[in-house]
Amino acid sequence: VASFLAVFANEKLNLSRLRMSYPKRSWSFTESTISTIFIEESKRIEMDVQKHFDYCFAEAKKFEISEEEQKHGKMYDIRSISTNFNTSEELIDHVRSEAPHTYDIFLKRFNMVNKLIEKTSNESLQFVKDVAYIVVQGYVDFTRENAKTEETVIRVLGPVIKKVKSLYSSLSEASRNELESTICLQSATRLFVTIKDVERTLNLVEEQD
Repeated sequence: VASFLAVFANEKLNLSRLRMSYPKRSWSFTESTISTIFIEESKRIEMDVQKHFDYCFAEAKKFEISEEEQKHGKMYDIRSISTNFNTSEELIDHVRSEAPHTYDIFLKRFNMVNKLIEKTSNESLQFVKDVAYIVVQGYVDFTRENAKTEETVIRVLGPVIKKVKSLYSSLSEASRNELESTICLQSATRLFVTIKDVERTLNLVEEQD
């Protein structure tokens, strides 16, 4: 999402450059798509479009892996773990022990999110906490299922996506607006699903019983 915003903000959405930067992706978004998303979301939270876009772009850039962090090595690919875990605590302890660099990066960004939403309602705070737990538990399920094939990946991803969607659907309008104002949640999600392989995965999840 930070990459989408960077290109749009600095180069007025130079799509050819974005596609060259990420050749393996199949993009379906256009300048009109991104404009529409931010116009609609800004209107929903009663904020100036340009101010909201600039805020989201600035915050997204902070979440990118810094050059200093890159000097410590590549991120640990949790999907490559061969050990099976029963709880999220076991997985977190494993990453903390085997890949402290990756653990520190994740923890730093989780704390950044908490800082952004610290003055929001209890409902919004609980939503972020619950989503974090669901995602980590999803990784636990990945290790148990040894999810390598598309079928097993979809089987594991399905419940995760559906739980998060259900949580978001149950939020009050006030909390949804808070999460858009602070962490650009709806804008970021709408941008993310414009990636065709993500869209395809979501469609497969919807087809699950």
